[in-house]
Amino acid sequence: MEEPSKRSFSVWSGSECDRYENEAERQWLQALIWPEHSERRERLPAAIEIVRKEKIYHQEGDGVEFLPQLISATPADSLPCVFHTHVANQMTAEQQKQLLDQVDEIGKQRDLCHIHNNMGSHLHDLLSRWQSP
Repeated sequence: MEEPSKRSFSVWSGSECDRYENEAERQWLQALIWPEHSERRERLPAAIEIVRKEKIYHQEGDGVEFLPQLISATPADSLPCVFHTHVANQMTAEQQKQLLDQVDEIGKQRDLCHIHNNMGSHLHDLLSRWQSP
């Protein structure tokens, strides 16, 4: 197995419902940060500025809807990674299920990783699908 430090990232992209171009959108994002997390609150404006200035591929909209297209655009020899931390807190149970269904369907066609920290309540459903005869 190749050492992680020697691996290269060939393709990456991001999706977001919004690019936070106006002040109201940025204030909403700030409001999602816990009050005692002052370091995160200070880093956010710089992160938004990087996204706005750099040539980062960014598709605005519902990532669950266009996830299959994003994954299909990645080279066949790459390992796509669907990564999110707290976005599922902003999703309905149906949207979370839809995301897991998308990942499950894509996973039937090719290898991919799904890394998250807040969708445990739906994983039992997904695991039961995999364990079915």
